[in-house]
Amino acid sequence: MINEIVINKYSREFFFHILVLFIASTGAFLKISNFFDYILIISVLIFCRNRSLLSTYYPLILFFWGFYSDLLIGYPLGYSGTIFLFFFLLKEVSYSLIDNENIRGKFYIYTLGLFILFLCEYLLIKLFFSINLSLFIYLIKYVLMLVIFYPISRIFISFESYNEK
Repeated sequence: MINEIVINKYSREFFFHILVLFIASTGAFLKISNFFDYILIISVLIFCRNRSLLSTYYPLILFFWGFYSDLLIGYPLGYSGTIFLFFFLLKEVSYSLIDNENIRGKFYIYTLGLFILFLCEYLLIKLFFSINLSLFIYLIKYVLMLVIFYPISRIFISFESYNEK
């Protein structure tokens, strides 16, 4: 199937941003369940994605997508953009530490970043706002992101390796 899909570099860039727009827009209007958070799904896409052609503007574009999703949902401005930039930074760190096709190493770095995000989000809500949250729902939400990491990473690697031929 990958052999039949020929996508040049600019088309991949366009399709990625259309996918982010689609996920952010549908995530704002359709609440599928408590376990799928569209911000975390986009963060998996950002982390697993190969290098962008718009390398200098890419962080600004990600922050723009964060503002867009914050405006749709009603989160404080900058919340989603900060998460997107956090996973972008983790992706850049993983590029400097490990090979691009080493999914296991990227998985460990993503798991560490997701754990840091989980601790910050859960503890800040619990301590500052004194809201009792279900730890089980939060754990399931973050573990599901770990489950979808591998297939998404394989898809991005297979597109990149096929298009380099």
